[in-house]
Amino acid sequence: MKIIHVVLNYYPSKGGTQWLFQNISERLVKNYNDEVTVLTVNSYYGPEKKNYKKIAAATEIHNGVKIERFSFQRKHLPFLRILVKLSNRLFKTHPECWQEKLYGPISSSLHNKLQNVEADVVCGSSSAYNYMYYSLERNGINKKPFVFMGAIHFTENKNEKVIRAKTLKAITASEFYIANTLFEKERLIDLGIHENNIVVVGCGVEPNDFINNNRVSTRKQLNVEDDEILIGFVGRQEPLKSIDILMNAVADARKINNKIKLIIAGADSWYTPQLKQMIQHTNENGNAVQLVSNISETEKINLYHAIDVFASASASESFGIVFVEAWACKKPVVASNVGSIRCVVDDEQNGLLSIPFNTKSFAENILLLANNTQLRNTLGNNGYNKMLANYTWDVITEKYRNTYLQAIKKFKSKVA
Repeated sequence: MKIIHVVLNYYPSKGGTQWLFQNISERLVKNYNDEVTVLTVNSYYGPEKKNYKKIAAATEIHNGVKIERFSFQRKHLPFLRILVKLSNRLFKTHPECWQEKLYGPISSSLHNKLQNVEADVVCGSSSAYNYMYYSLERNGINKKPFVFMGAIHFTENKNEKVIRAKTLKAITASEFYIANTLFEKERLIDLGIHENNIVVVGCGVEPNDFINNNRVSTRKQLNVEDDEILIGFVGRQEPLKSIDILMNAVADARKINNKIKLIIAGADSWYTPQLKQMIQHTNENGNAVQLVSNISETEKINLYHAIDVFASASASESFGIVFVEAWACKKPVVASNVGSIRCVVDDEQNGLLSIPFNTKSFAENILLLANNTQLRNTLGNNGYNKMLANYTWDVITEKYRNTYLQAIKKFKSKVA
């Protein structure tokens, strides 16, 4: 099968969507001998980001996957960001057409390539970008079946608008939509998408990558004693992750059990200096919190093994791959009780769900696990078994491929 994946950024750019499509693309080649081409932009960062760092190679093959990178317009972005900021301040909103130009990518070369690809099926991600309108724009003899992978961050508030009207039309016109969770599917059904056109898949891990025995040495490097309980968070250092809630919860839990410590790890951002100040303030009463930035995959896996409990107070997730990574190391998780996350984490079975943005609720769950070794082991083992059954890359790739085959069949019946 000849497959086109179109994504905003791809290897060596880093991020959730990049990692997802890299693993699926490479396993489609390895496991099924499919021919996979990824169409993407020539930057490590998306157009909506202020940073720009060019990836030099316009075309390359990485692990059997052909990557084609395209330039995009950038000169208008600084001025447009100012307009959006002013409009939001004055009117609490801004026109959707500005959003389209901000996120883009505005790239005639990418658009032309997509309209003229030779493939059996096209899959694009994610919902914010203009190339996701392919199902509305395809025409002529060269149009292809399209699978829309949205990764939409729906909230508990059904009245909150999170996608554009045009995006909803594009989803309707696509052969299938791939959702990360049942919660995402239910929200789309509420918006008028037929349930038979939505496939719930999720994200994956490679279990063999998480096998190691570096817990003792890693804890020693982190100055964590054997009898101390290490709570860990892995994720981008940004306000949306509600790291402050987690820090406050650990501080409250330490008032009852001072053996509890916290480590925060992940990619840094503009928010990192502010985070460091909060940590400095928290550590005035003892060295309870550590921060490590921009860790490697090996360091991340070592960290998962070193911790006793994985905790995230984030209430904004499309899926939450970090929970599956923690389960791959047999760690219990503490998370926010919001739609997308409770579709992944089963309360009191493989983790404990907390009231979103509620320091007391998180502190109580952290304490419960910190004080109960047997409960930690039970929840961690249950999570490991759920990961093996549902969230390995081989399982996820097979589900994507089956969806592609169904899309091809459905498309042929349309045009026949």
